[in-house]
Amino acid sequence: SLLRMLRMKSNFTLLRDLVMVLPLTEKTSKGGIVVVSEDKTAPGKGVVLSVGPDVKDLTFKDKVVYMRGEAREIKYEGDTILVVKQADILCKMID
Repeated sequence: SLLRMLRMKSNFTLLRDLVMVLPLTEKTSKGGIVVVSEDKTAPGKGVVLSVGPDVKDLTFKDKVVYMRGEAREIKYEGDTILVVKQADILCKMID
């Protein structure tokens, strides 16, 4: 939810060219089970929560494709948040 994303965003200040991303759920099975790919070489999709002062062209709530293997995980209030360098963001997704 937007409120949850705003709460996460307000608790972190990123440095340099770092981007904080909330990963999007990969797939949901017919039974409602979330299936997350373990393949670290495949790109992931997520929503930008926060950006460092040196980041260009990305803002809060942008949907992006990022290099999963370069992401660093942070556990926060039961959620997994990723921190990646801007260079590891492959593209923005257009709705």
